[in-house]
Amino acid sequence: MDEDSRLLGINSARPSATRKRLSRREMFKMSKGRAMGAQSGAPVAASPLKSRRLSDRPMPHLQRKWTESHRGSTSSPSPSSSSPTAQAHDGKRRRKKEWRLSAGTKKIRDENPEFYELRNTHLDAAPTQFDISAVPSEVIAKQLTQLESDLFRKITPNELLFGNWKRSNKSELCPNIVVFINWFNRMTDWIISEVVMGLTVKRRARLLKKFINVADWCKSHGNFNTAMEIVSALAKSPVVRLKFSWAELSESTLKRYGGLRELLEPTTNYTVLRRLQDESISKSKSGVSPHRGSPTIPYFGILLQDLLAIEEIEGHTQSKLLNFKKLRRLSHAFQYFQERQADTYHLEFAAPEWLLDALKGDSLVVLDEDNQYKFSYLAESRDSLKAAGL
Repeated sequence: MDEDSRLLGINSARPSATRKRLSRREMFKMSKGRAMGAQSGAPVAASPLKSRRLSDRPMPHLQRKWTESHRGSTSSPSPSSSSPTAQAHDGKRRRKKEWRLSAGTKKIRDENPEFYELRNTHLDAAPTQFDISAVPSEVIAKQLTQLESDLFRKITPNELLFGNWKRSNKSELCPNIVVFINWFNRMTDWIISEVVMGLTVKRRARLLKKFINVADWCKSHGNFNTAMEIVSALAKSPVVRLKFSWAELSESTLKRYGGLRELLEPTTNYTVLRRLQDESISKSKSGVSPHRGSPTIPYFGILLQDLLAIEEIEGHTQSKLLNFKKLRRLSHAFQYFQERQADTYHLEFAAPEWLLDALKGDSLVVLDEDNQYKFSYLAESRDSLKAAGL
């Protein structure tokens, strides 16, 4: 046994795994004694502990922190994420979330059994069930935009003549217009149904924010028809009266919704909406907009309204001559319509297959007006709103 080993109480004949672990006090005394020996000039033998350098010691946590902070390699998964401990924690968090969901469902079932049973009845009648809140807002907006662009481009100019969509045999005279109008009404009723059937206040608030985000994206990308579908749905009485749900939204979200509500003002013949549509078209053509070349889907209701107003003008003057003023206005309306159909959207997105199937099929739960009000009053009753002063 050499001098250092005897001083530190280490048996050099034993393997390193069985050596005695030094306390901090002992290591401090050792370093202090070696420093005094060095000052006195006495020769000090090299300690076997000094031969182990800092870089030789395993420090994966320090290396990982340095790599992430200095090299920015945050995209690679952490080695500990796939460890049994991490998987156990993930499983525990998942079970805890499922327990909270089940606990919240049980609470609604106990406190509002009529709402719970009515909701399950309508969900069970649907072919498939899905959670629209799990899909990103941009993906929903792009999917709706692509579908409505295809429907809009199928309409032929002949269908727009003589107010055919107002006639009893409209399905024969203008079938594509009928399909487009039915699509608008179906989407509006579906959005109302999704909101009023939300189990909790937070769930309904989350859906309100989701659809506001979708409408905001559509507005900024020239799809004013879908934006009007969503705003029309959120402005209906069954949704407007959900005061507790609206109170959960942030000020920024409510401010964006207030800007969207301006599109619905028909008192001035949709002046704000017409101006936004014209600006979207002019910016797209001039390249001022970041979405240069992107098409525009105008609110179809304005186009039909303008065509009906033109049809009411007499086709002949008092002198029994052709009314060229009417013909010019009709020509401008058709030119505007065909220019909007000329360009198509080319959107890149990865939407789940069930979303497209649900929107195009019959998987959506679409309530009629009576059930919309019924769900709304069961979700937030008059008494509860009155008690809260709302």
